[in-house]
Amino acid sequence: MLLQRGLAHLWLPTRLVLGNGIYSVGDREVFRWRHAWVRVGPEVIDGNVDAVLENPAVPREAVAVVAVPYWGPITETPPGRRFQEHHGEQPPPDEDVEATWWPDLRAMLDAMMAEERAVDH
Repeated sequence: MLLQRGLAHLWLPTRLVLGNGIYSVGDREVFRWRHAWVRVGPEVIDGNVDAVLENPAVPREAVAVVAVPYWGPITETPPGRRFQEHHGEQPPPDEDVEATWWPDLRAMLDAMMAEERAVDH
């Protein structure tokens, strides 16, 4: 949620997507979880997957497939990783993001953009 808000604040065409992350080794599915990712136009950002290293529900054989973040064209998603979108599903409220992390990130982005504008002029 925070990543999507930050990128949207920078005027990138983003949307937060909820659904299932499905991970396989060869043709065999080894792990599936409720997951969120960000779409930026034709690209996907699957960046919160590092948390699976600490999740005891993730089978060891899935860790190598799941634990590597990816940002790139959705059509070039790494082998063994698939996304199943739940169209229209909304995330639950996240008070930490709303009250703390987003205001801090927005202030930092605004300061960086103001600095860029000053350099350009």
